[in-house]
Amino acid sequence: MREANIVFSLVAATAFATTATQARNLILNPGFELDGHDLCNQAPLDWNYTPAPPVSGGGFLIEYSDTNGIAAHSGSFSAIFGNLSDQDDIIFQSLPTITGATYDFNFWLDNEYSQSGTYFTASWGGTTVLQINPTDSTATSGWTDFDFTEVATGPTTVSFAGRNYPSAAGLDDVSVTAVPEPGAAGLFGLGFAVLMARRRRQIQ
Repeated sequence: MREANIVFSLVAATAFATTATQARNLILNPGFELDGHDLCNQAPLDWNYTPAPPVSGGGFLIEYSDTNGIAAHSGSFSAIFGNLSDQDDIIFQSLPTITGATYDFNFWLDNEYSQSGTYFTASWGGTTVLQINPTDSTATSGWTDFDFTEVATGPTTVSFAGRNYPSAAGLDDVSVTAVPEPGAAGLFGLGFAVLMARRRRQIQ
């Protein structure tokens, strides 16, 4: 009975660890909530920022209100790309992804004005996974979920670049999660192997 309890505890702990680690988001400040106040043309907390040339009435914002016609997808804040120049504002993060591991890259975009002047690019490790320009038909009615499955070749930089005339494009709730988290599947397999070994011993 004691051996059965040990095996059951190992399997239960393995299942819990698998669930917990799979949900871990590698993105810091994914919804731009940690900034706590509006920002204009500066890096959000935990993100890097490359500004486009400043222009009157446009630029990159972390915005609490919806004065640009975009309320946050969740929480109170979202990132707004509204530069009026011919160059993009860019935000990016470098993540400790593992070579050969598979990741789910997910974010929400409000791009309902894409037919008027949106330029928006999402990239994984320097490779473009989504590109929108005014000639595309990628207009969205309110917030739309974009989801990509990517394989890491080492540490990965994810980046978002955009500009918009005459309005803005909103970004919110960015996530990068392993599928499954490295090591979780192996731990579960170990628990299963121990359980089967115990059963074989009992049968013999």
